Amino acid sequence: MLQILESQSLDEKWEFFNKLDPLTSTWLVSDLKSKSEIQKRWLQKSVGLPEDSVLRVSELWQKIFYRNFADHELISTTLAATTLSEWLETRDLSWAKHAGTPRLLLNYIGFFLPVLAHDEEIARLKDWLREHPDAFLRWGHWFLLACEAWQMFAAEKTLAGPWASAFLVGHELSNWPVEKIWKRQLIVDLGPDLTGIEVELILQISKVIDLTVFVPSEESRRQHGSCLWPYSLLLGEELKIRPTQGEKNPTQAELQYHRFSSPLAEVKMVTSEIRRLLDLGIPTAQIGIFAARIEDYWSILEAYLRIEGVPVAKSVVMTVGSLHSVARWLARARLGAQQVSSGDLEQVLFAGQTKPPLTYEEFAPLFRQIYELEDLGRDQRVENIFQKNIDPKDKIDRDTFFGWILKYWEGDNFGVEKIAAEFLQECPIEMKLELRSWVHYIEALAAKIELKVAEGEMSEGVVCGNFDASAHLSLEHVFLLGLSESQLSEEKNLAVSLGDLLQLTNDLGLRLPELSSMPGEYWVDTIARQTREKVHLSFSATNISGDPETPGLSWLNGAQSKLESIEACQAPEWSRWDEIQQSPFGDEDSLKVISDIELGRRPRPTIQHSVELRYSASQLQKYQDCPFVFAAEKLFRLSERPDIDLDIDAMTSGQLIHAVLEKILAEPLNLDRNDNELREMIDGVRRELQMPIAVEALWPQQREKYVLMAQRFLKFEREWRKRFAKTKTVAREVALKGDLELTPEKKIRVSGKIDRIDRSTNGEYVVLDYKSSGAGLRNYAKWLENDEIQLLFYALCIEQGLVEVEASSVWGAFYFFLNTMSREKGFRDLRGIDQMYGAARTTEIERKELVELYEALKFKINEIVLKIEAGHLAPEPKDLDDCYSCDWKTVCRAQHLN
Repeated sequence: MLQILESQSLDEKWEFFNKLDPLTSTWLVSDLKSKSEIQKRWLQKSVGLPEDSVLRVSELWQKIFYRNFADHELISTTLAATTLSEWLETRDLSWAKHAGTPRLLLNYIGFFLPVLAHDEEIARLKDWLREHPDAFLRWGHWFLLACEAWQMFAAEKTLAGPWASAFLVGHELSNWPVEKIWKRQLIVDLGPDLTGIEVELILQISKVIDLTVFVPSEESRRQHGSCLWPYSLLLGEELKIRPTQGEKNPTQAELQYHRFSSPLAEVKMVTSEIRRLLDLGIPTAQIGIFAARIEDYWSILEAYLRIEGVPVAKSVVMTVGSLHSVARWLARARLGAQQVSSGDLEQVLFAGQTKPPLTYEEFAPLFRQIYELEDLGRDQRVENIFQKNIDPKDKIDRDTFFGWILKYWEGDNFGVEKIAAEFLQECPIEMKLELRSWVHYIEALAAKIELKVAEGEMSEGVVCGNFDASAHLSLEHVFLLGLSESQLSEEKNLAVSLGDLLQLTNDLGLRLPELSSMPGEYWVDTIARQTREKVHLSFSATNISGDPETPGLSWLNGAQSKLESIEACQAPEWSRWDEIQQSPFGDEDSLKVISDIELGRRPRPTIQHSVELRYSASQLQKYQDCPFVFAAEKLFRLSERPDIDLDIDAMTSGQLIHAVLEKILAEPLNLDRNDNELREMIDGVRRELQMPIAVEALWPQQREKYVLMAQRFLKFEREWRKRFAKTKTVAREVALKGDLELTPEKKIRVSGKIDRIDRSTNGEYVVLDYKSSGAGLRNYAKWLENDEIQLLFYALCIEQGLVEVEASSVWGAFYFFLNTMSREKGFRDLRGIDQMYGAARTTEIERKELVELYEALKFKINEIVLKIEAGHLAPEPKDLDDCYSCDWKTVCRAQHLN
């Protein structure tokens, strides 16, 4: 027999509850918090409590399912999504192979459950889709795929847990004996969580057993029809509604509406108000904080309440997957399943390892960009670590997989035992999946399982949770956070339109779930009615990410009559955290000093060092560009080598080109090499440089670019040497060694390499520096003005005898631009024209002017060196625009970056 009670207040529910016998009754709720609350009330009356006295409604359907279908299995939606993902791989449907398809298909199956539960309804809807091609184009293919997936699961006798109710509906429980259904009286108290499928089940089993349903009030059903529509199906039957005793219970509590700029301001308001209530003697257990998704607020809320010293009846939890040991375990498993990624490689090679097989400086450029399994071969030490003992597409059973993945576990059992318990409970022993699917599933499982970091003050703390956690609570003071439209509504990401739903209802009599329901609005009204003293309803103009929000109707309707302006944001009162942050610091307090330095109110301290330095032209130039970059690379010995990628990076390409040009000009000189000889040379240079390629198959094509450049270089050299036959290349990639004299009292140790030195038959030199292009490079007159010192530095070092060639005058110094094969920009002594190079007025120089340039260069270098020795290494770039592409910006403390 079915009895319907129109619920008006919690007191009426408890009055009905007190008449029940837990030995013969089962109270059905939708969430764990409600289950716990009712269990507490029953335990106040008796020492023990039968397991079936309070159940979540999903637990009831699953118990009935297993009682009658022992040969079937119920699995979690996570495992169902994994199974769907593997099943979709076998389908010839390109549109259904995106990463999010399995989850979306699960949503469609859940949406169409009222149809999938009945074969005749499936046939009717297919016929309807044939008559409505526009609907078929939008979502018909999803419906057909959902039907196939449903049949696939049914054939394998494996269903997702939430589908148990739909499966039972298809078996007409009204014809079953009571022993196969439930021997206890059922009390259904589900609020907005009742579904249309469950209404069908309730109507079926009410013909066999006694069943009572608490129905929200008529006003609530009218106001919140989008989430309470299943009750209209229930009440549409010819049943007599017997209202509970008493008149309608209007909201008794005082309602206060607040609009804030951000969730942080909401939390500050809550904290300061709770402190005020505690000072007035209000018990913490009579205060509640609720939101549609409390975890969105929890990281901020927990910190503010902890600083304020307020106990909270909510445990601090973390997912098992966030444990470092579990993260490493999953990384090893993914690599073992041949799902290679740079992040996993880094985890396995370096996290917790005392002796990694290679240094991080070696690892980063080699493996930061990973495309396929073969990329492990870039370093034999890395490739040797990973065994390929199981093909990732092999189907293996549950126990074989778990035995395989446990081999990758290291350390104690903390965390893994939780995963093992859940895994073995959720997964049928005979289930077989591909290795990679099992790995995906275990990842999802680790992200779902929670561990308690700190126990909440469950009996004495402030109640804190999602809206539905308040279903059976009556508190004195309540704070409702985040009353925005996006938080209070539930949108289904489906292509079905509202017009489709209305037409299906009119044409076929089908009642499918609402596309957009507002359960949050229902809970706001319900919580307000159940609260005895005051309810604070707050809305934040932005969400936690800073995106703008729109107020929900429950807030908007009330705020219009309570607030002078619903557009104005309120400022929260100070909390203890604010007071701590505003506490005055002493003048020399370390935090104050650091803060002043960061804000530019104090000069940065110098960095004292005892590193013995050798200076190169590029390093001196780097100091001029930014002292911090110089310090990072030269003093702190940090490096940022370019990643190996599909395209060869500029640094590696430059090293290859320099080495190839060095070999081309080696003695005996041969300027008539063919393409095959050049290819062999380039391959040899690549081997000497141990230069890995991201995808080896791309190398032949990339090599041709260097072959073409080399042929153009050979052609240029042949023509140049015909014009200036008295010059000869005497040094290639020659090192600088020794001490450069800046003043009679000051010398510095030099380093670096000169790309090329040519010499005339009379002994004068020309310095050449290879560049890919001439962008931004100037002639000698602008060098020092623009901190462009490289060529002049090389010339000075040659004349001071710091190069392994006989000391002599330098008559020319030029950039050799490889893109245009030109060597005109630089300086040229007038005496060498027509002997070593041609004329060019913009670069011609007399010896006296060159000597003056040398003196100016030494003065400039001396200034730089004195600053370095004094520790002036602050991040003060010459051009701020360079910072945004700088390799060191993530560790730099430049004021404009903080």
